[in-house]
Amino acid sequence: MSCISLPQPVLARLPESLAKFARQRPLLFALGLVGTASGLWWAVTDYIHWRALGPSGLPLNLFGWFKATIITSLARRQSRITDTSDLDAVVKQIAEQEGEDAVFRRLSLLQRRGERPEVRGVIPQRQLDNIASQATIQELNKYIISLASDYPTMLRIAQSAWEGHVEGLFLRRGVPADPFSELLSERMFSRVAPRLEIAHVHSVDGSLHVSLAPADAVEIVRKGWGVRHRLAGRYKDLPGTYVMIYAPRDEEEVKVVKKIIAATVEYTSGLPKIVDGVE
Repeated sequence: MSCISLPQPVLARLPESLAKFARQRPLLFALGLVGTASGLWWAVTDYIHWRALGPSGLPLNLFGWFKATIITSLARRQSRITDTSDLDAVVKQIAEQEGEDAVFRRLSLLQRRGERPEVRGVIPQRQLDNIASQATIQELNKYIISLASDYPTMLRIAQSAWEGHVEGLFLRRGVPADPFSELLSERMFSRVAPRLEIAHVHSVDGSLHVSLAPADAVEIVRKGWGVRHRLAGRYKDLPGTYVMIYAPRDEEEVKVVKKIIAATVEYTSGLPKIVDGVE
């Protein structure tokens, strides 16, 4: 028999069936109360932190938070967002199946200076420090628009399928994705091939999401210019090479980010020498 009992004023306020259970199983009842309170505290705190990340492709309400929480169960751990071992295996397989010339490598970057900024969230994934200025964000968006203007038969601007509230750069339908790896199996395509949306800029922090060639994605993560999206290759048709690029801090970094966008366009469309034209 349990020596634990609940105060009579507490029992008096409970429905009869619940009060009876509390009298018979006071320890279990108390543990249930503690668990419920802890769960509510976690939910409220997590919801507040999620809203603080800003708008995304989900509604900024309880429904959006609940859906984001469910989808997060599919995501890689936060500690794994700099792990590129699966992409290394893809690059190796392309080289073995098609030859080294079939490995698309367009970027050769210097190591990004300083510490990596703090990144949190899944939907949305956001950068929490070293936020870009509005002028920088506008410059990046202007560059993306200029690409669509320069190559109107291949590229277009439309509302981002992933972010919703911002515009993204898209490959036009009918343009074959990843023309450099036509011999790869459907299994590999499903893991690493970009789909129609190539890139978009986040209006709240100046970071970007881009769909890259596997070798270029590895280069970016290893040289400190970005991290993997936690759902890359794990949710719907989000490619395994879907990478978050850190917000640029100065004009030199803006140039690097533009080259990254250009490399993505080259890889997805087959258009040549766009990276070389970045100034």
